[in-house]
Amino acid sequence: MSTLISIIIPTYNRVSDVQRAIDSALAQTHQPCEVIVVDDGSTDATPELLAGYGPRLRSLRQENQGRSAARNEGLKIARGEYVVFLDSDDALLPHMAETQLAYLQVHPQMAFVHGQAWMTDAGGKRTEPPVLMGASLDPTRPPFASLVMGQSLLLHTALIRRSALDSVGDFEVGLDVSEDWDLWLRLAARYDVGFTSGALALCASDTAGYVERLARYNVQQQTPYIIGRAFTYLAADSPLQLLRPRALARAWVQWGGCVEFALQHPDLSLEYLRRAQGEYPDLLTDMEVVPRGIAQFATWYQTDGAAFIRAFFAQLPPEFSKWKPLQNPTLVLYYAKHAQLAWHQKRYIDILRTLLKAIFTSPSALAWAIGQLWRRRRR
Repeated sequence: MSTLISIIIPTYNRVSDVQRAIDSALAQTHQPCEVIVVDDGSTDATPELLAGYGPRLRSLRQENQGRSAARNEGLKIARGEYVVFLDSDDALLPHMAETQLAYLQVHPQMAFVHGQAWMTDAGGKRTEPPVLMGASLDPTRPPFASLVMGQSLLLHTALIRRSALDSVGDFEVGLDVSEDWDLWLRLAARYDVGFTSGALALCASDTAGYVERLARYNVQQQTPYIIGRAFTYLAADSPLQLLRPRALARAWVQWGGCVEFALQHPDLSLEYLRRAQGEYPDLLTDMEVVPRGIAQFATWYQTDGAAFIRAFFAQLPPEFSKWKPLQNPTLVLYYAKHAQLAWHQKRYIDILRTLLKAIFTSPSALAWAIGQLWRRRRR
């Protein structure tokens, strides 16, 4: 008998998007797949849309409680040995379940396998030039270390063993943001993690009001909370406990200092930077904390990331004078990230143009930045 996979789709007032998500789940080349849609109290025409699918999907409705609660309800009735969580504005490519199942069947030590997705606009149309999102975790360190130091995964590219999910518990309903990151950390504290290269899904990305949405979710406080709590998932004598001050400092810099500066709250931004310094006094000699944290924020949340980086360092008062030398390594890492993206897109002129910017900024830092980005390989 073929392996059953459960695809769980939470939705709330997205009748114009959820049909695309459902149809992509129903179109999987692997069968059987059960598709479970949890209507989180929609007030639009979502109930009528779901009814129109008849027995092709399982649907249930609850009062509005948020996407984590909706996913948990779907998981309660899921019968599959493996689970995919698909948000209603995203979509799967037809071979997603088949590809990830084949990987897990030959890697029994992996709790889940994740992959890559094409970025789309809010209407589901692939961006031009195409952007392939997602990357493997650093193969030179445990998966928990990569995740707690800031790397994110694409939720709907992951196929997760139900037995592993049951061992770590549900999504935390009280989290408004990064609840999937919290789940990955719980899993990575116990299990290994796999990766497959190549697009498996479509990922909607609405860049308008990015930072404002982050602030509404209170990432400035919730992300450090998630990172700090993650170390309780480890054994008390685990060597990974040593990462705690570094990980918290990066969270304060990236999700506190950068967000508040982008919101034009420089005083609040500086308060988060002071917290980072207090948490981890050696952060200025640790290239993974300040340069990588700020470069990652600039890459995904700023239209002109280089200008953001320069302005961020320019506004630092005299008490942060020792931070100033980190500006060029941060810029170089930002440029290297864009060169890597251009490489995947085969935009070779843009690669050359971007690398020239990096060379003029800091030739010595360029080799380090390229090494940081290109050392990842398929796990």
